[in-house]
Amino acid sequence: MQYIGIYKSIESYTLVHDFNPKSKLEKNCFLKHIAGNSYIIYKTKNEGILWGDYRYSLLSKGQPTIKIIFKKLFNTLKISIPGAIISYIAAIVLIIIWKIYIKNNLINNFLEYLMLLLHSMPRNLTVFLILSLIYYLNLNPKNLIMGGFAWFFSFFIFNSVIFKQSLDKTLSEFYIKAAKSRGINKLQIILKHALIPSITPLLTNMRPILTTAFFGASMIESIFEIDGIGALYLNALKFNDYAISKDLIFIGVFIMLIPNIITDILIYKINPYRDTLS
Repeated sequence: MQYIGIYKSIESYTLVHDFNPKSKLEKNCFLKHIAGNSYIIYKTKNEGILWGDYRYSLLSKGQPTIKIIFKKLFNTLKISIPGAIISYIAAIVLIIIWKIYIKNNLINNFLEYLMLLLHSMPRNLTVFLILSLIYYLNLNPKNLIMGGFAWFFSFFIFNSVIFKQSLDKTLSEFYIKAAKSRGINKLQIILKHALIPSITPLLTNMRPILTTAFFGASMIESIFEIDGIGALYLNALKFNDYAISKDLIFIGVFIMLIPNIITDILIYKINPYRDTLS
């Protein structure tokens, strides 16, 4: 929707204490009430003609806002999706190695407390520690590798805790104990019997991870200068770019459906009791 109008500027103003608001003003004047009978009378002059539309976006620079949003979304996904996938693979591999090779109770308890400590740390603190390490090693923080590591680390700890708790519960089931009593190798027990049921909680928790992956992390993108969707949203708020902000919210509602659909399909396909329940 376009608009056209006359652009005016204030030429002068006068403060009047005893003014009758019913008095007739000149065409190029307008009032502003201060207090009581005090008013400011502004005198304006014509400067030119305004022509544009209400959806003008400062950040898009004349390009369609939807095109800008999807371009930034692609930049975010280039970092977040590989980080999320690596975090799942690394968490599963680490916990399997832990369950097979770590048999010392002291080391096992130390690793448990360390993992829970890292899990309780907020992501912002994790990024702060990574930045401190970058400063100490004199590295350039403005690169995608370090930003991707910030993504990977936060997801990795979360997935490790969830998967270990699920795997411990699965390994305590009666059919796992029966397999152990037959002398089956522990690695075979985990890979053939315990892995699939233990992955289900990971898939359930994929919803917030994928949602974060799509929408981006504003702090991580701003610090590491990743030109993604999170940084775009911060800039839209900073510059009062309502066109970008409204379109981000509109697209975000539909994007939130994607993680839910992906998660529901994966949980249904991977459920080992699917045939029994049906």
